[in-house]
Amino acid sequence: MQRSDQQNNSLHLWFRQVAEAMRDQDIDMQKLLEAKSVSVPVTEEMVKEVIWKPIQETMYGDKSTTKLETGEVSRIFDVLNRHFANSFNGLHVPFPSYEEQLNESITRGE
Repeated sequence: MQRSDQQNNSLHLWFRQVAEAMRDQDIDMQKLLEAKSVSVPVTEEMVKEVIWKPIQETMYGDKSTTKLETGEVSRIFDVLNRHFANSFNGLHVPFPSYEEQLNESITRGE
């Protein structure tokens, strides 16, 4: 379900109010970015946009996942899989098999 018009209006009003409150207290972007980090749960979209795409662009010069060749997908996965294992206590999420994709589609009712 998409957000309501009222939620959208409130969201943008809140953005404006936060910006005004920060300006009133002389908090600029430099101060904001230097402040303590905010703990945000990782989402599917973040994995794609913040983790996968920058590696892809560095390795192959393009951010569009639709233009990847099969070998490129495997090589990017290998780089990230190795990084996750080294940086996050052995974290390993195997690349999904065709069977797993089918099971996911069935589970979602697709």
